[in-house]
Amino acid sequence: MLTYSILLFIPEIFLIGKVSMPVYLLALGFNLLFYLSFSYVICFIGQLCGRNVGKAWHAVWHILIYFLSISNVFLYVFFGLCWDAFTITLMNETNDSEVSGFVSTYFTSARFYFLIFLYILIAAAEVFCLRRATDKELKLGKMKWIAIPTLIIMLCQVFFFSTDYEQNYLMAKGTPIKRNMLWKLEQSVLMFQENQKDFTVCAKSIENATVDSCAYRSPNIIIIIGEAYIKRHSSLYGYGKETNPLLSKEDNLYVFNDVIAPYNNTSESFKNFLSMTSMDDSIKWCEAPLFPALFRKAGYYVTFYSNQFVKGGAEESRFDAKAGFFSHPAIEPNIIDSRNSERYPYDGELISQYVKDHQQKDTIPYHLTFFHLYGQHVKAKDRYPKEFEHFHASDYPERTDLNESQRQEVAEYDNATRYNDYIVHEIINLFREQDAIVIYFSDHGDEANDYRPQLGRSYDFDKMGSKGIHCQYDIPFVIYVTDSYKQHHPEIVQEIISSTDRRFMTDDLPHLVLYLAGIDCRWYQPQRNLISPDFKTDRQRHISAGFDYDEFCRLH
Repeated sequence: MLTYSILLFIPEIFLIGKVSMPVYLLALGFNLLFYLSFSYVICFIGQLCGRNVGKAWHAVWHILIYFLSISNVFLYVFFGLCWDAFTITLMNETNDSEVSGFVSTYFTSARFYFLIFLYILIAAAEVFCLRRATDKELKLGKMKWIAIPTLIIMLCQVFFFSTDYEQNYLMAKGTPIKRNMLWKLEQSVLMFQENQKDFTVCAKSIENATVDSCAYRSPNIIIIIGEAYIKRHSSLYGYGKETNPLLSKEDNLYVFNDVIAPYNNTSESFKNFLSMTSMDDSIKWCEAPLFPALFRKAGYYVTFYSNQFVKGGAEESRFDAKAGFFSHPAIEPNIIDSRNSERYPYDGELISQYVKDHQQKDTIPYHLTFFHLYGQHVKAKDRYPKEFEHFHASDYPERTDLNESQRQEVAEYDNATRYNDYIVHEIINLFREQDAIVIYFSDHGDEANDYRPQLGRSYDFDKMGSKGIHCQYDIPFVIYVTDSYKQHHPEIVQEIISSTDRRFMTDDLPHLVLYLAGIDCRWYQPQRNLISPDFKTDRQRHISAGFDYDEFCRLH
């Protein structure tokens, strides 16, 4: 009982949140009493089951509670997170390759080894105490005086654990249970299940969407979506290392200086830059159509080649990141005409597969083509072939705040960035002779030991301040036009040139793309179109953390 109570109580020391000391102490006291009671009930039931069944009962509970305690402390120490609807979704939408990179990055760190060592000490202490204990068991009759008040305490909490998480939050308002890990976990599972219903709503929104007309202003629109690209690591934005040697030589490349992502994770970013809703709208992303569906209804052929979201084989039964949330059977056929079915170690192989699949001359006049890259996703050293190893730890003598290994991690990230430059340039080459416009941006940013020893993203926004926000939300955003496009659409090119310093967030991307195609529908808003004369320049950019990005960065 004490072991269960201690294991459950440890994460609460960190997860209660930033509250006043009286509230913090009240929450700690409540959680201690709650877990003692909860653990007692587990042990009481185990004793009722008899010795053999009781051992199996306790074996299962040891596994569950150790996992819950270790994983919550791990999430907090490394990312400032706990188990909630967001992390459950993130886990569900993680593919095998991402898991491999995650394990090799975090499970081999000194902090992780220290964490495991502490829990080994707890397990050793329990074994030590058990060996010193006598075999004399408490009689059930004597236990009832403890069991009865314990059961009463637990029954008083049952009303907060209904199947309606919104009602649960209303009931818990002002009570200490809302700062209890198990209660928050149960609400998160309910919220996750609710989120799955969004797919059904999204499918209905797509089905009901209509297009009034289309001018086919841009016959070939190519959208390249990068991954985990930290803007400050791009030499297009003044970075000291030459990470964009090819793109920097392109005459028809226009670099936008102040663009951010709405989220610092892939799935949510995709939902928001594909949906016709924006972060400051009153409706959810799924209550408006995804813009590729509007392109298909207008007569465009939509191609989606991704090195992360694929559909094929055993993965067809899942709607997570292995196939993309848009691989839902009621969504995918209405937004994509063709796509790849394999992931590749390097993005160059994805491009080669696209070329192979499109060798025959295309007779379709209008195309919307997506390339979704693996980019600089952790671990960066796994994102580029050996021949693209350009930077080394010795190239960063100015980073005296980092050790040799950490400087090498920066070098590997810059190598991945340089390889990404090559990939984007290769895609441009595929369309260089056509009447085409290419948009490149990243789904979100990242951290690569930029201002602290940190790889990957975290969610403790107050702790990382504006420096972390800039790393994880600021993204490169560029538009390339071919010579043919420049000749046939000089007015659009001039609008692009005039807009490079505008503040923008990629949740408004659909309005820009619809304008480029000349699609007219009820969802298009010129004030959200980045290159429109009517673009709203003073928009508040509210990001996933729930605050105004520009105001937060100004104050922090």
